[in-house]
Amino acid sequence: MEDEELRPESAGCAAQLTPLAALAALVWSVWSIAAAFPVSDPDHFTGFRYGLGLTNVALLTGVLRWSSRYRGRGPRIWLGICAGLFLICGLCVVLGEQLAHSQTLWPVLLPLIGVATALAWRVRQRWLTVLAAGIVLAVAVVAVMPPGHAALPITRRSGQLSLSLAGLSASEYGVSDHVTLVAHGWSAPIRGIQSRPRVRSTVGGLVPLSARADLVHFRTFDGGSMFGVWTAAPDWTRSFDLEVSVPERPRNPAVSLEVSVPAPGKVVVPEPGAWSGLGDGVSVAIRRVSDAGRPEGSRQLELELVARGTDLMDPAAVWVGRPGAELITVGFNGTGTPEQDDLTLTVELPDERETIRVDILSPRQIREAWHTFRFPRLPNLPPGESIGEPPMAVLPEETGDGG
Repeated sequence: MEDEELRPESAGCAAQLTPLAALAALVWSVWSIAAAFPVSDPDHFTGFRYGLGLTNVALLTGVLRWSSRYRGRGPRIWLGICAGLFLICGLCVVLGEQLAHSQTLWPVLLPLIGVATALAWRVRQRWLTVLAAGIVLAVAVVAVMPPGHAALPITRRSGQLSLSLAGLSASEYGVSDHVTLVAHGWSAPIRGIQSRPRVRSTVGGLVPLSARADLVHFRTFDGGSMFGVWTAAPDWTRSFDLEVSVPERPRNPAVSLEVSVPAPGKVVVPEPGAWSGLGDGVSVAIRRVSDAGRPEGSRQLELELVARGTDLMDPAAVWVGRPGAELITVGFNGTGTPEQDDLTLTVELPDERETIRVDILSPRQIREAWHTFRFPRLPNLPPGESIGEPPMAVLPEETGDGG
C-alpha cells in the first residue's frame, strides 16, 4: 500500500515545522541522555530509564511514520535527523551506566529498537538502519574481544609516579569487580577522602560502566599508597577497560607553610599574616588549627584554610605532612566562589610533634599533578574468582611520621 502523502497546502506548512522538530529532538536528546546518567545512585532510576527508553522508541517510530508522508528531500532530511537522535538516545539508555549490567533491558528494548529500524528501511530512511546495525556491531565486537594475557602485577609509569594493578577479584554474586592498585612515588598520592582518585571504566571505550574508588581498605606507606576501585562489568563482555588518575605532589609548591600543632584540647589562632603565603598567583592563609579529639585512639587536627587564585576543592590542591609520609585526611568540607575558597580539613596525627607542613598548589600545578594510567582489556572474571597477589601481605609497614 502506498504511503499517504500530505496535501500541497498542508505540506508546505508542515515542512516548515520539520527544522523546529529537529531542534526539539536535539533538546530532548541532550536532556534524556543527561537524565540517564545521574550522579546519584543509578539503581534508583531503573524504572525511570525503562520509561525513557520506551519513550525514545515511540518517538522514533512516530517520526519515521511522519517521514513516510513526504516525498521532498528537505523535510525528509530534517525528520531523518530527528529519528537519528531518538535512535541514539534509545541505545544510550540501553547501554547506559549500570543499566548495561541489567539482564532485563536487552530482551525488552533492543527488539523494539530493531522493529523501529526495520520501519526506517521501509520508509526509505535506510541510513538509520545502517547506523543502528553499526552501533550494535561495534559493541558486539568489543564485547567478544578476549582479555589481555599480561600476568599481574601490571605496572604503568608516568613521570616519577607508577601505578601497579596488583589484584583483581569478582564478587560472589557477580555484580561487581574489585581492582587493587598500588601507587609508588616520592610522596603518597592517595591520602584519604580528600584525595580521591578519578576512575573511569568502559567496555572497549564504548559502553560506560559504573566505577568508583574504594578507600575503605586504603593504606599508606613510605612513598606510596594502596587503594581499590569497584566497577560493574556486565556478564555479556569478556573484558573491560580501566582508567585511573592519581595526583603527584610537586617538589616546589606555590605556597608552603609550617603550622604549629596545638596542645590536646586546644585551639591555635595565628596572628594576622602569621600563617599566610603568596606564590604563583596564589594567596593562602590558615585561620585556625584545633585539636579534634582522639577518636579510636588516634589524635586528629582540624585546619581551616582560605585561598584565592586556586581551587582548594581539587583533590590535588592541598598536601599535609612531609613528602612521602603525608597525613591521612578523614574529614573534608569546603565551599568555593569566584572570589575565594574556604576549606576545612581533618587529618590524623600519628604522633606528637610541634609543627606540620602544609603545601598548596597553583592551578597550573594542579593540572600538571594529575597522571592518568590505563589498563585495557582486563578479564571479566566469573563470580567468586580472583587473580593476583593480595597486596596487604607484601606492602611495607605503615609510616608513622608525617610532619
